[in-house]
Amino acid sequence: MDKKDRDNQAPNPIHYMPIGMCMGISIGVAIGSAMDNIGLGMCIGLCVGMCLGTALDSARKKQSEESFPGGNPAIIEKWLEAFGNGADQAVIKAHVTAKHNYLWHLFTWGKVPCLAGDEAREAFDALQYSEAIFFCDGYSNRISGLRNVAKMTAKDVDADPGRDVYLVARDFSWTYIRTHERDLGPYLCFRK
Repeated sequence: MDKKDRDNQAPNPIHYMPIGMCMGISIGVAIGSAMDNIGLGMCIGLCVGMCLGTALDSARKKQSEESFPGGNPAIIEKWLEAFGNGADQAVIKAHVTAKHNYLWHLFTWGKVPCLAGDEAREAFDALQYSEAIFFCDGYSNRISGLRNVAKMTAKDVDADPGRDVYLVARDFSWTYIRTHERDLGPYLCFRK
């Protein structure tokens, strides 16, 4: 999957259509067995499965919209306000939010003070929180995978090495970023 495909994914990597389809097929097999007509049961099951999957996806999307009013642009704006406060706005415009740049460039180009590397990992693991905001990529001022997550460790975050991963405190008091670059980051920044 290339970068463009990942950017166009739904906000949550859990897609409920396959789950709904499996449930529907199971229901269809049961109905077909009871009617001695598996073919008709499968047709009914597929219809039920598509309805279940659509309903589950709609419920997930509604929950995500309620959790993050304003969606991705609002989260990006709030993140930049919290952690880019005091950084040179020309640098942010040219090297953070411009096309083909990453939000985490705030800590490299923008020179925003933060912990990096193993020091960031250790401090992140020591943070006390029960829930954080999770998103990925931050490429060309767009994010994906926006959702709430329970406490994670640096090892948990490192388990997904193919993309940039951002965790942010619900009150935006800290952010932890694991970049796709092996020699850059991770970064842990506390709002001033």
